[in-house]
Amino acid sequence: MLRPCFPNPFNPKTTIRFDLPKTNRVVMDIYDVRGRLVRNLTRGEELSSGSHTIDWNGTDATGQAVAAGVYLVRIEVGTFSEAKTVVLVKQGAECPIFRHQFTCNEYFRAYFQLSSETSD
Repeated sequence: MLRPCFPNPFNPKTTIRFDLPKTNRVVMDIYDVRGRLVRNLTRGEELSSGSHTIDWNGTDATGQAVAAGVYLVRIEVGTFSEAKTVVLVKQGAECPIFRHQFTCNEYFRAYFQLSSETSD
């Protein structure tokens, strides 16, 4: 159902891609790492079968920008649910992993270096 979000890490927005095998009602929410609901992207809208995309611009339900960090994208379709993580980075934000001030480019380089080292 959920495909990788792109870009990820992201700033200022990421595209959430997913496939539906048949027409169904879809609920899609964004949660922070503590499990708190940040934003509801779909509220049970009926979507047709096929590929779909929804953009998330890193804001909460009130339209306020959220902090840099890790978030969960959760989709519910009938009795099926799935979640993927996305990482929001901000210029000059402290990296939650390394506790260091990074520019976005530095964060991306560190993220992908770490990813490639752990996949060996």
